[in-house]
Amino acid sequence: MEMWTAAYLEHTKDLRAPGNTMVVFDGYSSHLSIRVLRLFRYKNVIVCALPSHTSHLTQTLDFTVFGPMKAHARQCLSVCSDSPANAWAMLNVYAACEIITQAYVLSNTPGNIRAGFSRTGIHPLNPRVFTDASFDLSRTYERDNTPDEA
Repeated sequence: MEMWTAAYLEHTKDLRAPGNTMVVFDGYSSHLSIRVLRLFRYKNVIVCALPSHTSHLTQTLDFTVFGPMKAHARQCLSVCSDSPANAWAMLNVYAACEIITQAYVLSNTPGNIRAGFSRTGIHPLNPRVFTDASFDLSRTYERDNTPDEA
């Protein structure tokens, strides 16, 4: 964690000069030491820790970048495999890299990234994005600390 923190602070130095930056953590306790929190505070970094057991709802980029990226990759792969010109071609590492790169470029856009933060209520801050019903899945653990039997 210390190496990542140092790298983050180095790479965001210019961004933090006029104001703050934000780091969003998944809420896992080993990711948030008092030392790191103090350092971030001193260096104008806002820390947003997501509540435990909510990552299925709060992973900003999963909804608006990586989900669409997977869909784009599947679509590109389908187009390649359905093309008569590729009837005897084998998918190799180079073709796979081209497909993934194309999907990445189509999905990893500033608009998609902003939409992820908005959809999860992180920015702009919107605590009403989720209702109590959003967390019903987690409530099974509150009763007897064991998951429902399948």
